[in-house]
Amino acid sequence: MTETERLRHGLIVSLAGRVERMGRTAVMKLLYFLQTLKGVRLDYYFTLYHYGPFDSEVLSDLDYAEMSGLVKKTLHRYPRSESYIYSVGEKGIAPITEHEAALNWVVEMFGSRTAGELEMASTIVFADRKAHEKKRTLSAAELATLVSEIKPYIKEARIKAEIDRLRTADVLIALRND
Repeated sequence: MTETERLRHGLIVSLAGRVERMGRTAVMKLLYFLQTLKGVRLDYYFTLYHYGPFDSEVLSDLDYAEMSGLVKKTLHRYPRSESYIYSVGEKGIAPITEHEAALNWVVEMFGSRTAGELEMASTIVFADRKAHEKKRTLSAAELATLVSEIKPYIKEARIKAEIDRLRTADVLIALRND
C-alpha cells in the first residue's frame, strides 16, 4: 500500500468519525474539498459528473476501507428512500493529525451539509477552478449562470447564495470583485 493510499484511507476514517450521517456523496465531496481547497495531496483526478466532481478511485478507497473494517456501512431507511451511512469501523485507525487543520476546516465548512448542498458547492468550486485554469475571471452572476447551465434543476438564487458563502470563505479564485 502506498503512502497516498494510507493517507486516503486515514482521511476517510477521520471524516467518518467527525461527520454525522456521512454517505457516499459526502465522502466524495469532502475529499474533493480537502484536495482542491486545502491542497491535501490525494492524487485524485476529479471530473464533472451528474452529481458534481467525481473520481471512481474515491469509491474504491471507500470500499477498501469498509472491507478492511476501517469504516462500517449502515443502511438508513427514510420515508421515500434509503442510503448508506459510514462511521468508524472496529479497525478504524487513529485520526490523521498531519492534516488536522484542513480536516477541521472542511468539516466545519461542509460537514453538516446535505448531499444536494455538497453537490452544488462542489460544482461551483469545480466551475471556478476550470475558469481559473483557462485564465478566465468571472463575476458572481457569470459563475451562477455557468453553474445553472450545468445544474438546471437548482434554483439560481440558491446558487448565488452559495457563491456568496464560498466567496466569504475566500475559496473562489476566478471570481472578480464587481
